Amino acid sequence: KMRDFLDGDSLEYRAKVREFISTDPLFKLTEEEFHLSLEETRELAMRRLKRFANCGFLKVEDITQNTLRLVAAHELVGPVDCSFTYLVSVHFNLFGGSVLRLGTERHLKLIPSINSVETVGCFALTELGHGVNSGFFMDTTATYDHATQEFVINTPSVLARKNWISMLADNASVSIVFAQLIINGVSEGLHAFYVPIRDEQGNVAAGVHIQDQGYKFVLNGNDNGRIWFDNVRVPRQNLLNRYGDVDEEGKYTSVVEKKRDRFLRAANQLMSGRTCIAAASVTVCKFSLLCALRYSIFRNYARFDGSNTLLYDMLSQRKALLPLLASTYAIAFTVNDVKTKFAQVINGDQTSVTDLICGLKSYATALAIEVSAVSRDKTGAMGLIAMNRLADLNAVAVSLSVVEGDQMVLAQKAAKGLLDEFQKSFSKNGLVKSVMQMKLKTIRLNAGIHGSVCSSEVQQALFELREHTLLNELATALYQKKKQNMNMLDAWSRCHLDLVLAVHRAWMEKIILCNFLRLIPSAPQELRPALKNMCTLFALSAIDRDAGWFLTNTSMSRAFAADVKNAITALCLHISADEALALVDSFGIPEPLLPPMAHPTKWHGFDDI
Repeated sequence: KMRDFLDGDSLEYRAKVREFISTDPLFKLTEEEFHLSLEETRELAMRRLKRFANCGFLKVEDITQNTLRLVAAHELVGPVDCSFTYLVSVHFNLFGGSVLRLGTERHLKLIPSINSVETVGCFALTELGHGVNSGFFMDTTATYDHATQEFVINTPSVLARKNWISMLADNASVSIVFAQLIINGVSEGLHAFYVPIRDEQGNVAAGVHIQDQGYKFVLNGNDNGRIWFDNVRVPRQNLLNRYGDVDEEGKYTSVVEKKRDRFLRAANQLMSGRTCIAAASVTVCKFSLLCALRYSIFRNYARFDGSNTLLYDMLSQRKALLPLLASTYAIAFTVNDVKTKFAQVINGDQTSVTDLICGLKSYATALAIEVSAVSRDKTGAMGLIAMNRLADLNAVAVSLSVVEGDQMVLAQKAAKGLLDEFQKSFSKNGLVKSVMQMKLKTIRLNAGIHGSVCSSEVQQALFELREHTLLNELATALYQKKKQNMNMLDAWSRCHLDLVLAVHRAWMEKIILCNFLRLIPSAPQELRPALKNMCTLFALSAIDRDAGWFLTNTSMSRAFAADVKNAITALCLHISADEALALVDSFGIPEPLLPPMAHPTKWHGFDDI
């Protein structure tokens, strides 16, 4: 019941995928997998992609017709092989999704071969010189040739080369290429083009240059590469023309007036990728904690008196892992809520969820980095064995934090959205009215925190108080810099970036807590005590981590802060080994995918694998 409640949606689909990856030998975890060459590793990941696709578990149309299935697929394939997960996401979501969401009727004929993986694609956006800012700046050009009705794609410099492109080095035959559309000597902004880069025999197309980025210490099944173009011609129809088009007469038209907004509109159509990465990050957390807590529960250690006890019985082990387990449950339920909201607006205006998805992706990837690092650390030498995968998962989590929107950039985007909403309530005299309202709300919230630390009302008041106070502080600080005629970008990034990031974290944790509290009454009665413990432990851990801020900025007493620490300890001692095991087993990760350390009898050797 807990697994189904945690899954939230697509239960029949999830059961079929779990059964499939549990029984198909291609997806079984083996020690031999960790001794493959680079070429063999890439081949294995691609074979898994084709097998998964050809069994009909995912298709490009799911992005708009069954968004929850798309996200569920990312959650389910993660425990198999993270390289395989990247291939699934890039091929179906970024490449196929671009054709579906940025193209029009004339491009739909391309989708069947994408679904069958007969056409393998990649997504070329990021440029070496601009990195994570490649959506704001781009040097690659696509110049329209009126005489031939073709676009001529060029890379003007080394820094304009498309960098770290997944599935490029060996596999992709087509690339979605973002470039400045230039017509009659005028740039019309960034547009996407469908560009063949290899022929049917796998030979690189004329004018296309591909460089293999080689062996990495993780994700070697994903064949990253660098690509650049020298007068590569594509037909006019290869422009993905949902937001801008060139007709047969060579006239450019767009449904979006501002050039900058054309790319933003296109980027928002690919918001499904950030939702999927947030879900995949939760899978990293689940897999890491399943390994660490199972190992802690199965592993004995000798005490000073010569007797044996479980590693889990060490308070330090519990206090390191159980708060992260609580955070994983909390963020998992929030991902479920956000992806449901996103599915409801996928075919319409996504503005209402854009900042929320950006904030969630940033928070979830940061949590995955922390959870995987602590899980590896708390399992000692076992965490270093490649087949146990914890060291790899930490590196994967780091990679998830930068793909499809850097963690730091997205946190700032979410905070900017909050600030924009705050500014809508400005009076004619600037911030005065808003600041006074915030101060009054702060006073009311302060009055509500003097109760039991385990009270959900007290916890919610603290989270709201932190968010409102930090947002008030940021708005006031920026207003003062504006009065001093300081450039707002400098004020934001050089003077107050720490405050901006604090606003993002406070906002996300308030959303996560409120969602968790709202969800518990809808759970089956027998699940509520465990969920209540997880929710309370998540809230108290967040408060304890920010205890210095609360003591400095609110009416919280030192005695209250001490009570928070004591309550965390009491909760960690209260959750038995059987309860912890049940909580991680509810993640629904199939047994054949578990590494040796997660088995009660296999953690001490590999002989029986």
